[in-house]
Amino acid sequence: MPNRKFSDEVEKLRKSRRDKEDARRAKEEHPTGFTPGLHLQGGEGTLTTRATERVESESAWGAHLEYFGFDPKEFEVDGNVIEYRCWEGPSEGGKQLYHYYKVKVRLKDFSPTTFDFEWIKKFIARKTTVPKQSKENDKDFILALSDWQVGKQDGDGVEGIVRRVDEMIGQVKTLVANNKKIGHKYSRLVICGMGDIVEGCDGHYSMQTATVEINQRDQITVATGLIVKVIKELAPLFPFTTVAVVGGNHGENRKNGKAFTDFGDNFDNLAFDQASRILEENKELSKHISFNIADKELTMTLDCHGKILGLAHGHQFRVGGTNHPAKAGNWLSKQALAKTAIGGCDILLSAHFHHLSIEHQRNTTLIQAPALDGGSLWIENSHALTSEPGVLTFTIDKDGIDNIKILRGTIQP
Repeated sequence: MPNRKFSDEVEKLRKSRRDKEDARRAKEEHPTGFTPGLHLQGGEGTLTTRATERVESESAWGAHLEYFGFDPKEFEVDGNVIEYRCWEGPSEGGKQLYHYYKVKVRLKDFSPTTFDFEWIKKFIARKTTVPKQSKENDKDFILALSDWQVGKQDGDGVEGIVRRVDEMIGQVKTLVANNKKIGHKYSRLVICGMGDIVEGCDGHYSMQTATVEINQRDQITVATGLIVKVIKELAPLFPFTTVAVVGGNHGENRKNGKAFTDFGDNFDNLAFDQASRILEENKELSKHISFNIADKELTMTLDCHGKILGLAHGHQFRVGGTNHPAKAGNWLSKQALAKTAIGGCDILLSAHFHHLSIEHQRNTTLIQAPALDGGSLWIENSHALTSEPGVLTFTIDKDGIDNIKILRGTIQP
């Protein structure tokens, strides 16, 4: 398609709403050999601090031990042996003095020169310290809207997906209310539009045109109405809501089985575009909502309490293995090599393969969300595979992922 230049007014109407740019991990600069961390072997090791404020007193080491997950009551720093460096580096205000310390750390009750099994017995017998519960941290509640495929006849069709979305809204309300009662503190709802929200009418598999229940226009209309319903009913439960959207392969504008315009021409994104414009009329609600809808991008990243959440539908995971972790891991490693924003994510959330999968690889968690559609006769007949409908929810706080839950949907015959 020709790359036309539009007036500002037309461009404002045309472009997907994107309130924030992709989140990227801040680059940590430190001298060679001074990678922050605490490394123990046996009962002793080395602590290397982050580039933080200067350590003014011996009591300050406790905070550094706690940062890396070690209890100052059990571990101590040898303050007599300190390797120290400082240097001047750039900061938002101009320049800043950075400090790094490398010190010896040892377990208080451990002596490497007199190691024996009595120490192990005592260590096992001691009362375990109960860690501070993560529920007390402010957290983002992640809701993955994935693979609705509105318009598909399979299972219980359009009526089934409408009913399951309604059930899901009620389940989220109950889950959030119950968690708040036991002390969970939510700072934000993050609604992730993970793609394949609509089914499309042609070009994805055999017999698709003959089996869809409603046409493309009606698919988008129904999907938009459901999205508006989800946001209107769930956003008021949280101080703020971020809606982040990437398109799937079923949303592509296809001809002869191939997308033929551009990545931005995606009906999944269009449904969210329309929902955002509808909700703009609700001034009181919309001021607490941020929309980030991909234009011509297939990925998106968000900063969630210091953890980078990456979104991708998953149809771009083409090679690397026979299962989701292998394919996603191979794709993500190439993104990391190219230093893209999503290449630096801590959590990669995807969909597309219609079943739940969670795997931790090389400091990154790969999560595949299940589908909410009514099933796929094509997959059942071609691969003998089925999966239960469900909606993935989890939380992210400064400590990472927690409270993973699948809200189960039912298929009525």
